[in-house]
Parts: sequence; C-alpha cells; structure tokens
Amino acid sequence: MIAANTLGEHHKLQRRLSQRTFTFVVMVALLLFALGYKEVARGLVLGASFSVLNFMLLAQALGRQLGHGRRRATVIAFASIGVRFAVLAIPLIVALRLEAFDFWWTVVGLFCIPAAILVDHGLAGRRLFWRG
Repeated sequence: MIAANTLGEHHKLQRRLSQRTFTFVVMVALLLFALGYKEVARGLVLGASFSVLNFMLLAQALGRQLGHGRRRATVIAFASIGVRFAVLAIPLIVALRLEAFDFWWTVVGLFCIPAAILVDHGLAGRRLFWRG
C-alpha cells in the first residue's frame, strides 16, 4: 500500500502542476485577448479549465482504487473513464455551438495538463520550473 506521506506529496505536485499550468494558460490567453484574438483566448481558457478538472478527477479515481479487490478496482476505473470522457465532451460541445469560443483552441486547452506533465517529466528526465 502507498504511504500517506507519498500521497500527500502526490497531491502537492498535482496542485502545483495544475496551478502553474493554468496560470501560464491565462497569461497566454490575456496576451491573445489583447492582440484581438478573443475567441481563441476564450477557447484556450475553456479547454484548460476542463483539462484541470479532468486531471483532478483522475487523481481522485486513482485514490479510490487503492485497497479494493481487482473486480471493484476495475469497475471504478471504467466508471472514472466514462465520467472523465463526458467531462471532456462538455467544452467541445460548447465550443462547437457557440461562436464565442474557437473550437481548435479549446482542443489545445484540453491538452494543457498532459503537455505540462510531458514537459515536467520528459525532456531528458530534467525537472523544470514546475518543481519547487
């Protein structure tokens, strides 16, 4: 079983990664908004918001799987996937139906957290500014 201290560190990393990524996205969106790309900026923030929500739901589901038997953990995992896919569909539907949001930049926003994880853990194993 995973120690409570390890889970605490995991939650701190998750929170820090989410906050810094979303802050970066908002700064980019403000720049885009100032340059006149209002729909692009709105789409980026919409997608990034749901990307953070999806990441938080993933972390919650992983914690709930611990300590259960294989069958119960599998049910929790599949239910989590279904819920998270439904959550990711919301900004896509909103961006398709409303002209105030750019669809493709909403998609880019949805990939913000996965991209931040790749940047943080990728790049030759170096830890970048997301740590500390």
